[in-house]
Order: sequence, then structure tokens, then C-alpha cells
Amino acid sequence: MYSIEVEKKIDNIINAIAESGDFGGRFQLKLNALESEKADILARLKQESDINFSEFITKADIRRTYFNVLNLLKTGETEDKAAIIETLLNRVVVYKDRVEIFINLCG
Repeated sequence: MYSIEVEKKIDNIINAIAESGDFGGRFQLKLNALESEKADILARLKQESDINFSEFITKADIRRTYFNVLNLLKTGETEDKAAIIETLLNRVVVYKDRVEIFINLCG
């Protein structure tokens, strides 16, 4: 999500600089950090908006995937455990404040 807080902080720094006339090191460092954070937020937004949500998952898809996973678990082989992870896990995104795990519900 685009953070309005980041934009507000950037505006506050710009206003403080305009009022004081001092564009010293502290302001520059903070402004650079906020501009970088803003760019990261916008990049994540773009990445998330590229995901295709037009495909809907049916109960049959979930049931089929569940039974596929059960069959893999019954074998007990190490390579099958890796196959389970590959089947179910789409991606993991790690942020500073949270971890998002995306799973595949269709096998």
C-alpha cells in the first residue's frame, strides 16, 4: 500500500528546509531515506497490482490439491516433502514488519 505517512514526512522535511533555509546533512539523509522508502512502496504496489486475481478457486480445486498433498505425505520420502513445499508454496515476501506467505491452492 502507498503510505500517506511517508509522503507527509517528505512534505514536512521540505517545509522545514524552506522555513529554515538549511539543507544540511540531517535533512538530506532523512529526505533520501524517505524518498527511498517511497520508491520501495511504489515498487511493491506495482508488483502486487501485476498479480492476476481473475482466476477463482473452486471447492473442487481445493479438494483435488488437498488429496494430492495427502498422497505425497503418505509416501514419507524426503524428496516428496520438497515436492509438497513446491506444490503449495507460491512465494514468501519478507518486509521489515511482517512476512507474507502466498500459497497455491490449485495443484
